[in-house]
Amino acid sequence: MIWKIDIKEFTDIFRRKVDSLIAVDISGGLKLLNIELKGGLKVSALSIIPLPPEQSAWSEKIPACINDFLRKYNIHHKNAVLCPCLNQIFIKRLQLPDIPSSELFDAVNWKIKEELPVAWAQKAVGYGVIQKVSNNDGSKTADVISVACEEKQITEQVLLLKGVGLSCLSVVPLPFADAKLAAKILITDKQPIAIIHIEEAESYVTFITDKGLEFYRGLPITINKFKESLTGTLVNDRGTVTLSAQDIDEILSIHGIPQSVGAIYKDKIAESEILAMLRQPLELLTQEIKRSFAYYESQFQGGALKNIFLAGAVVKIPNIDIYLSKELKLNVQKINLADKVKASTRISQADLAQCAGAVGLAIDYKSGINLLPREFKAEKAHAIERISLRWVVLTASLFLVFSYVFANVGIQSYQRRLDMANVQLKVLSEVKTIKTNIEQFNNYIIDIGRSQPRYYAIFKKISNAAPKELFLESFSINSDTKQVLISGAVKSSSPNCDIILTKFVRDMEASGYFSDASISTLANSKQEEGYVIRFNVALKLR
Repeated sequence: MIWKIDIKEFTDIFRRKVDSLIAVDISGGLKLLNIELKGGLKVSALSIIPLPPEQSAWSEKIPACINDFLRKYNIHHKNAVLCPCLNQIFIKRLQLPDIPSSELFDAVNWKIKEELPVAWAQKAVGYGVIQKVSNNDGSKTADVISVACEEKQITEQVLLLKGVGLSCLSVVPLPFADAKLAAKILITDKQPIAIIHIEEAESYVTFITDKGLEFYRGLPITINKFKESLTGTLVNDRGTVTLSAQDIDEILSIHGIPQSVGAIYKDKIAESEILAMLRQPLELLTQEIKRSFAYYESQFQGGALKNIFLAGAVVKIPNIDIYLSKELKLNVQKINLADKVKASTRISQADLAQCAGAVGLAIDYKSGINLLPREFKAEKAHAIERISLRWVVLTASLFLVFSYVFANVGIQSYQRRLDMANVQLKVLSEVKTIKTNIEQFNNYIIDIGRSQPRYYAIFKKISNAAPKELFLESFSINSDTKQVLISGAVKSSSPNCDIILTKFVRDMEASGYFSDASISTLANSKQEEGYVIRFNVALKLR
């Protein structure tokens, strides 16, 4: 019997099942989430931490915050997914010939290299096939959404996670994390939706279907642009007004986009003046969104958009969804995960909505675009193979041990059966021999019986032939010579005893059993009761 063990088949068997993930989102500040995967998504812990603008300070800040997060929420697993902070990202929809999947990555890589506006020493590339289209001439093309970024940035941020003991399973840019969330949770009728994602320092719009991200476009308006529009000196009837950074944060987080014109903030500035200061970035944002919608519709026949979701830090700004709904004449709403994602009671829904992209990181983290550098993938694969190989060796050893034990037990059992069978065979052989001997003995007895005189008939004949005056004293038969000797006496009141004896011998010869009879008289006397003659008769059995 040959045992064959395929290491690759064992890799997935012994791969540790991931029941929880730490989502690390560095795209806009630092967002840390512990997400449980078993039984559906559940966010059990969440922290939002501002990061210093100087990325040089992140190497100390981020690991310290992650360690505090792990200790605070008593998290022991080390599985992480990362949404990186990227200074530049290239996302474009490409049309390529319908080539085998094994060749598609190289084709995407070369196409990006032709169109990439910057030269990176090394780039991380990912892609996803949106659809395959049959052309009028019979050829086929593949619609592909591609992404590229500088690999060095991703490597540095993955090393930050690795430095605190986390194992980074995937690296997903924020637009694709949004798309995972939308495709899994937000899309209900297979109609495309748009997500306008605005953070402190970046902003973009994406169009998403149930197949994933279809179109991406960066937007020039960020929350920092809103804050910049509220800085400077304002002269009004209350004097010269200069808003502090705290004032600006409070205006955006408490008042938001003013819906009335009468209220006055801290006796400094009226809502009408706040709206006037925000007008320029709001109008530019609206124009760019409309332009993106028109381009998507004209180039990709995206279909009517029924729902537009706001995501990112912009969800903290009150009334911005109302403003955009009026300007775009579409249904614009802030992402709300209250009924879609389970969360611990200690987590506010506002914070959860702000971290919607980080939640998307955990959705189908094994599939889709993953920009984790090759050396980390290879390192993880080698670690898994080492673990798997150990398990394979251990399992194979145990299997062989158990096989040996069971085989040995089986061999012993079969040996016992064989020994018992041999014993039974010997017994059967002896029984057969005994049976044969018995049969031979029976046959011998039968043959002997056949060869011997019929004594019962002989005795009966002698009894019938003997008169009452004749008394037998002895009777012997030699079976070998068939010689019969009879001795006895004849007693009679008449002196004719010899006549009685002669008649007896003649009757014996006439019976057919005897021949060659001879009589010898031993004695002849007269006694008180009569005459007595003693005799010996010799006969031959026929």
